Amino acid sequence: MVSFLEYRPMHLYSADMAQAVSGYEVPPLCLPDCKGTYIRKLTSMSTIHCNTTGIIFKEISEIARGLKTCGLCWRVTFLLFVSILTIEAILLVFSANQFEKARLAEAEREALVTARTIIRASLIIDDMHSLDNTLTDSAISYSAFEEIGPILRKNSLLSGAVVFDESGMPSASFGDRPTITPFDEKDSRLSIDGTMDILWKPKRMDGSRFVAGRVDVTHIPEMVQAHVLKIVGLVLLISLSLTLTSMIILERVLLRPIRCVNTVLSDIARNPGNTSEDALFVKMGKRQVDEWVDVRKNLIFLTRCLRQAFLDIKEQQDQLAEAEKIKKISDAKSDFLANMSHDLRTPLNAIIGYSETINMEIFGPVGSERYREYIQDILESASQLKFLVDDLLDLGRIEAGTFELDEQWDNLLDTVRRAVFKCESTYSGVPAKTIQMHTGNVNPGLEIFADQKAMNRILTNLVGNSLDHAGPTAKTRVVIFGTSEGRFYIEIGDNGCGIDQDVVARITEAYFQAGPNIGRSAYSKRKSTGFGLGLTMTASLLRHHEMGFVIESIKGSGTVCRVEIPLSRTRQTLVSEAFN
Repeated sequence: MVSFLEYRPMHLYSADMAQAVSGYEVPPLCLPDCKGTYIRKLTSMSTIHCNTTGIIFKEISEIARGLKTCGLCWRVTFLLFVSILTIEAILLVFSANQFEKARLAEAEREALVTARTIIRASLIIDDMHSLDNTLTDSAISYSAFEEIGPILRKNSLLSGAVVFDESGMPSASFGDRPTITPFDEKDSRLSIDGTMDILWKPKRMDGSRFVAGRVDVTHIPEMVQAHVLKIVGLVLLISLSLTLTSMIILERVLLRPIRCVNTVLSDIARNPGNTSEDALFVKMGKRQVDEWVDVRKNLIFLTRCLRQAFLDIKEQQDQLAEAEKIKKISDAKSDFLANMSHDLRTPLNAIIGYSETINMEIFGPVGSERYREYIQDILESASQLKFLVDDLLDLGRIEAGTFELDEQWDNLLDTVRRAVFKCESTYSGVPAKTIQMHTGNVNPGLEIFADQKAMNRILTNLVGNSLDHAGPTAKTRVVIFGTSEGRFYIEIGDNGCGIDQDVVARITEAYFQAGPNIGRSAYSKRKSTGFGLGLTMTASLLRHHEMGFVIESIKGSGTVCRVEIPLSRTRQTLVSEAFN
């Protein structure tokens, strides 16, 4: 099809017509290649108009949805509308009063003009009937004033009037006679029947007499009512307009960010550990000109802190759960070991008792010497197993917090000598292993407050370990010395192969073994490596005594174990008392 424009002559394409249609300025003569450009301009205008309309409609829809779902928006809207209505109502009262006063003033002025006209007309009539031209307004004829008044007051608000003489007495009147007199305090009086009595002074009447008039004001209440209704309509229209305009601005500037903050906080409450900062920027927008910039920054900082705190709390909860699980396992293990140790003591005591009876040949000779060796091995193994069971039972009590010390005062040197003597007896068959004891500067009367059985076990274990791991020519030193601060130390050292530093850090852990027979001499009297409880029990018992314990070792140079005795657990006595 061919468009309508193509049928028109070329000279009819005027610039005025094109400009009137499109609003754009076009050349005076539109050639065929100009029409495509003109149509493209119209299409571009339509596209821009559609896009603008879509944006405006989308914005209005967003505001309407926000006002509909936001309770705060409704409260703000209601308060704003009520506030505007209250202010307008107060102004309306003043406006109605002022309007009524203005209408009464207009009625009074109109009645005044009418009263002046009647007075002047009465004077003119009197002049016409008088031969004396010097007659003044004081000679107004009652009949003339009464005759001319009803005629001239027609179509006016003045319904009646009274003229008073110099003494204040009525001298002439017509129509509805007013009740006000020159002796009244007020110049006007408004009656409930819709009339107003007014007293005009001589100055206002251009004469020497008072004139009182009655004005019909019955129409003024209707005018006031019409005025009030008109103002009320305008007030409602203005209130609604201001409310809607204010709410659109508030929703855009204030309420929408508040709802965004509420949404963000709800997301944080639902999942505090997985709130992205990018989501906050998307939901709150990128305001750069007001306080919402600080709100957004603070909220992002708060979100970051909450997320980190949530992750820390979750990690701590996981650690607590793992620790609780480990504690339950440890408690179960301790209970099992305690029960097992208790149950093993009875058969072990029987084995040891019967082995000692057979070894002592109480009921007769054993016979073969090999039997005697077997019985000795059974006795030693059972004794070592009983020692291990005792360690397990005591370790379980220590972990459970039920282990009790039987503490008493005893001579420190005697305590160490007993442990050394026991170890020397054990290794009496190995002459190459020696124990040297040095008392240093220690007073022979020094006493220690401790559980003697526990101290004997501690020292025996430390000296025995030194002899076991020091090689075939073990030289163990037991040194007791004191410091100027009043502290005393028991140091057990050897010339063995030493221990690696990583092993030293874990050597007091329960059931820890550095390796099979590490550093253990072939001449050791304790033929098994045990279960790794010796140093664990030693460290636990020393900790119960509030004593320090340090292990120092150099690979290839030997090991030193040092026990620190605090000043509160020692006391000095006379040598004679010590021997007693």
